[in-house]
Amino acid sequence: MERKNSIVGESLYRVLDIDKKSDQDQIKKAYRKKALRLHPDKNPGNPEAAEQFKEVNRVRRIFFDEDNWPF
Repeated sequence: MERKNSIVGESLYRVLDIDKKSDQDQIKKAYRKKALRLHPDKNPGNPEAAEQFKEVNRVRRIFFDEDNWPF
C-alpha cells in the first residue's frame, strides 16, 4: 500500500534533503542529484540503495503531480 501525504512518517522534503521553502526548480535539482546517487546501476547488489531510490521516485511523483503542486 502506497503512503499518502500525512503528518506522520518522514517528510517528503527530508527524503530529498531540502528545505520546506524550496521552489520547484530546487526540488527538481535535489531529486536528480539524489536519484543519480542511488540509482541501482550505480549500486549493484545494494538493496538499501534500491529501496531509497524507490522512495525518492515516490516523492518525485507526489511533488510533480499537477493536482498536488503547489503545496
